[in-house]
Amino acid sequence: MQGTLRTTGALVAKCLEDTAKNLGLLVICILPVGFTVLYQAVLGGAEDARHVMSWFVFPTMLTFATTMAPPTIALYTTALDREKGALRTLLLAGVSLKRLLLARGIASVLFTAAVTAACFLCAGEPLHRLLPLVALGAAGATVITLLSLVPAVFARNQTDSSLYSVPILFVGLAPMFFQYSEALIPFTAFLPTGGMFALAQLLAQDALFSAEAVLPAVLTVAWIAVAAIALAVTLRRAPRDV
Repeated sequence: MQGTLRTTGALVAKCLEDTAKNLGLLVICILPVGFTVLYQAVLGGAEDARHVMSWFVFPTMLTFATTMAPPTIALYTTALDREKGALRTLLLAGVSLKRLLLARGIASVLFTAAVTAACFLCAGEPLHRLLPLVALGAAGATVITLLSLVPAVFARNQTDSSLYSVPILFVGLAPMFFQYSEALIPFTAFLPTGGMFALAQLLAQDALFSAEAVLPAVLTVAWIAVAAIALAVTLRRAPRDV
């Protein structure tokens, strides 16, 4: 048991290290922080601007963060390792594909949580919202990470990963675009990251534990369960040749 935990921890640390060392991947993952700083500078500190920042901009950046990092870390790096032959080396060394994907998933969620915290600090939100927002970011990242790991099982190179990530990006960012249509806003919570988006808006009103939060919270948990089942089914059909 301890050996398994040590191996998984080492794989998580290696994934985070590889992401930090790859400038291209790192920039993609931390883009939400830059956009948060930009919005903060443009909106300024007026009361109306603070309302916009809390009600729309920060939930948007939260959605952006949970959608950009997971496909990059979970999907792209796995495909890159397969293309370079590193994945085959790990499997021959006794590391199962399931454990490898678990480590990539943990690294993805941890990195996204860190980006979420950085966005929070740049946004100047009230400090009591930090932990709830990081938790919401981790929940949204879990959904997108699991969805990203499904095609990661089959992606053989960087081109495959880029292609497979497109629908994930569209699905993950959808709540941002739903806000521009009054007809679509009521359906936001039913999207994979929509529950997180709706909960972030409620948190901006300090109403995270209100009755309105029940539906988006349940839907977020449901999406995590559905994505986990999809990944489990996919792993059974994983190609034997890597």
